[in-house]
Amino acid sequence: MYITTNNIHWNIPKLKANWEVILQELSDKAKNKEIALTFSVSRDSISVIYDEQKLECYQNKYVKYKKQHNRYMGIDLNPDRVGVSIYYDGKVVHSEMFELTSKDQNERKNEISHFCDAIYKLMKHYGISHVGMEDLSVKTKDHKKGKRFNGLVNYWIRTFIQNKIRMICMLSGCIYCNINPAYSSFIGALNYPELGDCCGAASEIARRCAYQKNEFFPRVITKKNLVHRWKEMAGFEYNSWKGLYEEFKKRRLGWRSPPYNSRSSYMGMHSKRLLVYSLGGFVSN
Repeated sequence: MYITTNNIHWNIPKLKANWEVILQELSDKAKNKEIALTFSVSRDSISVIYDEQKLECYQNKYVKYKKQHNRYMGIDLNPDRVGVSIYYDGKVVHSEMFELTSKDQNERKNEISHFCDAIYKLMKHYGISHVGMEDLSVKTKDHKKGKRFNGLVNYWIRTFIQNKIRMICMLSGCIYCNINPAYSSFIGALNYPELGDCCGAASEIARRCAYQKNEFFPRVITKKNLVHRWKEMAGFEYNSWKGLYEEFKKRRLGWRSPPYNSRSSYMGMHSKRLLVYSLGGFVSN
């Protein structure tokens, strides 16, 4: 494929069928002034920025499906992994953790595209009516925890994932919810220890999609259950999740854990790096 712009000639290699369709539709809509395009050119790549919602190929891909009343999905975003949980009737009925392994941003975006397709399939399969994600922003800075930590936190393109999920919700007719993230990781880890950090937090986020007035926080875990898991918690006092969190900090106790039961698989030929840890069919009270 050859593209000529003034005195610049680009020789574009043969594209996969889906990208050729997208570029052709972009070209047609741009000529008719139906879409705005932004180009970025580097030594070895050309980037095209556009609004996916305006393309028919995306509208045909993420179609509206039959929603089930009060079925909620929670998504917990982290620099190197994403937890997803589905919650209804007061129970977590499915959880998956997606591990993003690529360090290159273009490869990472490819991973995220496959991840978002998997999210949409879960939404459609379970008839999800609401999708919740944390209302949180992380600023690029030196976090004083080493180059690897800075690289993970500063360049993991959280906004790209959020915008992609918002687009899927809009095209499929699902309600997108910005969730207050206060203590969600801590509560999720204590209430759903068998799901691990990411899926436990995602379960709490999904529950918050459904909460009623004065039910933002769930019932505080009992002292008896805590003492069975942390002997150091004997003789402590608390009356809220915030108070319990402060007790953990004061006693320097950790609460994070990996999932107990999981199986891993690869997500298709074009995303060999994206691992999926599935806890499908799990039900927790």
